[in-house]
Amino acid sequence: MDSTTQVCLEAVKAIAGVYKQMDYIGLLNHFMEWFKLCLIEMVMRDMELGVWVAVIQVLKVIDRHSLLEDEEAKVCGRTVLMKDL
Repeated sequence: MDSTTQVCLEAVKAIAGVYKQMDYIGLLNHFMEWFKLCLIEMVMRDMELGVWVAVIQVLKVIDRHSLLEDEEAKVCGRTVLMKDL
């Protein structure tokens, strides 16, 4: 794992911690909308498996809060199914 991958993984883990705290969800709307799109784009890219899995985990947390649009969830689901692990 190179340093860029490690930095990306740590950033995604930090964001996951924020999303897991229910108290912050209502305060994150603007940030969440922007960052959610970045996470969806990250899922569709070819990246190191550990980072990819971490991104999927964050998106699952977002979806548990009903914050993914149906089409966004479908895109993520199709990408997971097509991923060559």
